[in-house]
Amino acid sequence: MGEDLLRLIFDGDFPVETMRYWPGVDWEKRPLRMLNGLSPGPPGPTMLQAGRRTSQPRRLDRLRDVHLTWSNFFIVGDCCASIYDDPRTAVSGIVDWPGLSEVAGIHRHGGNFVIPRSRLQNAERVSGQTMFATSDEPHNWGMWLLYVLPAVISFVENRHSYDRLFVYADHPNMRAMLRLLGLRAADVILHDCSRSYHFESVDVFRQPQRDFFVAQEARAMFAGLRETVAGSITVPSAHHLYVGRHRRTIEMSGYRRLMNEREFMDRLAMMGYSPVDPEYLGPEEQIELFGSERRIVVLGGAGLFNAVFCKPGTKVVDIESNHDHLENHSTILSSMDVDYGIILGQVDQSDPALHNKRWTVDVERAAAAVANFME
Repeated sequence: MGEDLLRLIFDGDFPVETMRYWPGVDWEKRPLRMLNGLSPGPPGPTMLQAGRRTSQPRRLDRLRDVHLTWSNFFIVGDCCASIYDDPRTAVSGIVDWPGLSEVAGIHRHGGNFVIPRSRLQNAERVSGQTMFATSDEPHNWGMWLLYVLPAVISFVENRHSYDRLFVYADHPNMRAMLRLLGLRAADVILHDCSRSYHFESVDVFRQPQRDFFVAQEARAMFAGLRETVAGSITVPSAHHLYVGRHRRTIEMSGYRRLMNEREFMDRLAMMGYSPVDPEYLGPEEQIELFGSERRIVVLGGAGLFNAVFCKPGTKVVDIESNHDHLENHSTILSSMDVDYGIILGQVDQSDPALHNKRWTVDVERAAAAVANFME
């Protein structure tokens, strides 16, 4: 390849110092309430299981003299780690995704994963003690809320222990949330995932794998934000919300597109549901809307993650195109103690897209199911 390449290993002794440890907790996941009979196919045998569960343990690890590439691949010597305990799988997923191998700087070569040594040698130096706050899907607002925001709040609460916060905040709403929490430009290093970094010392929240359970301490953080924002801005007076993505599906034709969303939105409007698209609202508005004890109908996706701001008992109907994300989305809703039900749409199997195929919902049946559930 004409470059001096470093072969990465994933089973080496990656040096970390665990600063705090939170063991997994037992919790009760409620049985899913399917509000209609439409189904795009049977779920897998281990999906959608309710009952007693144990959440993933978490820890705050300190990494010293460590390089970072992409969103969360840390390298010491030739050892590679990530925010999860299986970095090989994480690296493989990124390297095999079209276009991301170059951004991450990691390639397959002769059956191994390699990175040019020059990428690490030319890394931007970050001195002092840093708090890390970037998810494995850095652009995703839902993952930002679930994984990044608790790290940001931890930084704020322990500001005396850190020189700077290192965080991906490319979207205006992410930067607005940082300002809402009182962070100044001098507090923050904005993470550019196309670059590499070399940390003197960085604290990273890590866990075995993705877990969409909202832990009690995270719930307390989200509730604190809800109380901070409460009554500070004017939002629509209606107490019924339809949270969709009509503008996004028009602008990004074909991306997880609910083909008859306009018809469904109009039908819900007749029932008193005001349409909102969270992507075009500031964070204070999103917190206020979801935290005001409203009845909410929401399309499964990043907008649904705003349920972390709901008060316990809020009625939520989650409308999904298929079973793919039901386990994760229902875990969020159940761990937040909201009163939720699920409506499944119908995927258009003729759509050539491998993921996020276009889909429809039976408008009248779905509207009737919403009305019955919200009584």
